[in-house]
Amino acid sequence: MSDDGDGAGGEERTYFGLTIKALTLISSIVVGAGALVANIKNLLPLIPGLGSFVETYEAPACETYDGFYDGTRVYQNPAADRIASCKPPHANNDATYKFVAEIKQCKVTFDSDRRKWSGTIDANGHISMADFDPPPVHDLFVSGLLTNARVESGYCGPGTLKLEKRSP
Repeated sequence: MSDDGDGAGGEERTYFGLTIKALTLISSIVVGAGALVANIKNLLPLIPGLGSFVETYEAPACETYDGFYDGTRVYQNPAADRIASCKPPHANNDATYKFVAEIKQCKVTFDSDRRKWSGTIDANGHISMADFDPPPVHDLFVSGLLTNARVESGYCGPGTLKLEKRSP
């Protein structure tokens, strides 16, 4: 392989009228879904010589989300007889629970409403939480993007959970 001084390095080859600089162009393509990466890897052997020539891009690891986050949790429309218990203590008219969450090594944790919330985050920023201590009496889970996940509570009903990364 040769290097023309641009720091990119790599050998050029032409396929279907398209010149590709090995390792550089292909490795800079961002693939958002693991299934697509797997499909690309399966197709590479079909193009003679390309399978050993291309380095596919792997999705970023979930560790890229590591850090502390300001979090909010709100229930949309709790039943009339549960409104008071679906708001934080001393909330007045604001039914928003505020907390600080930590994401570390693909794990999401925070304390809110006298309960430890635990779950996971994937490389695409989707969180899933169903581990609570102490466990709730009613079903409770969180699922979705960390910036706007859905909360489903068997007691308070549907809601949202949002995490915003703290500035360093």
